[in-house]
Amino acid sequence: MDPVAKAFIDAWNDRDADALTEVFTEDGVLIDADRRFEGHEEIRSGLAEPEVTGYSVEVLEIGERRADGQRLLVEVKPNGGEGFRATFDFTIEDGRVPKADFQFA
Repeated sequence: MDPVAKAFIDAWNDRDADALTEVFTEDGVLIDADRRFEGHEEIRSGLAEPEVTGYSVEVLEIGERRADGQRLLVEVKPNGGEGFRATFDFTIEDGRVPKADFQFA
């Protein structure tokens, strides 16, 4: 797994909104299904919401490796609940994420 994508997954599971935000470029974009967060302030705020960070993420498969990023198939599990699958698609440039697109099944 790309080290940047791994850092994001690790920070997510640690529920560390600051570390999650630092993975992104200053003008990074996070698309979380039907929500869009732009820039560090919005991303940090969005990732700090309990309905976002109240879940753990397990990587099931590295779906695609590209020169500019990586797509992961993950299982998202709410604390004490049934999980569901999603794709986390990261664009990676110079060790940071300018765009991440999360789509849920």
